[in-house]
Amino acid sequence: MNDSGQHLLLNAIAYISRFSEDRPIAVTPSVFAGPVARSRESVGRHLRDPEYPFEWFKQDLAPELCAKLQPLGREKMTEWADKNSQFLHPSSSQQLELDPDLVALGIPFDSQDFFTRVLTDLRTNGPVAERAQRLLHRYVPCGPSQANPDELATWWKANQPYLFASDAGDYCWYIDPLAKNRVIPSTDLRGPKRVDALPAVATK
Repeated sequence: MNDSGQHLLLNAIAYISRFSEDRPIAVTPSVFAGPVARSRESVGRHLRDPEYPFEWFKQDLAPELCAKLQPLGREKMTEWADKNSQFLHPSSSQQLELDPDLVALGIPFDSQDFFTRVLTDLRTNGPVAERAQRLLHRYVPCGPSQANPDELATWWKANQPYLFASDAGDYCWYIDPLAKNRVIPSTDLRGPKRVDALPAVATK
C-alpha cells in the first residue's frame, strides 16, 4: 500500500471500531459461493434497460416463468413486472418464481399489511389458515414457529419496531437486535446512529 492507501485503511479501522455493539443481521450469500437470487425490483429495471441482454435476464427467472413471459415481448413483460414482481421469491435454484401463496394473499411479504392479513387468516380454518402458516414459515423464520394467532399477535406487538424485511439473498424478515436492545425503532437507528453507546461519565 502507498501512503494514501495506508491512511485510508487506518481511517476505516478507526471508524468501524466505534460499532463493536453491532453485528451483521441479514443473510446475504456470496456470489462466489454459488447462485444468488436477484432482488424483485431488478426485474423491471433490467427489462427497461435495452443494453441488458435478454439471455442474461432469462438466467434470473425460473424456466417455467420465463417460458410464460417471453412470448409477451419486452414491453409487455415490463408491464407484468411492474404489477407482479412484488410476489416473486427465489426457487431452490435461486431463480425468481411467483409464490402462489403471496399471489393469493395479494400482499407482498415485506409490507406491514402482511402481518395484519396473516393474523386474520390464522384465525380461520382450513386452507386459508394453512396458507398463513406456510407464509410465516417462509418469510418470518425469526418469529414463533407454528404460531397460533394470539402468540403471533403478542410477538408482532413486541417486535414490530425492530423488524425489517430484506430480499437480498433469502427474502425474509429479521429482528434488529441492536435496535431492540436500545428500544429504538430500527428505522431510526441507521448509519452513524448505530455507533457504540457512550459510557456514562461520573460527575462530581
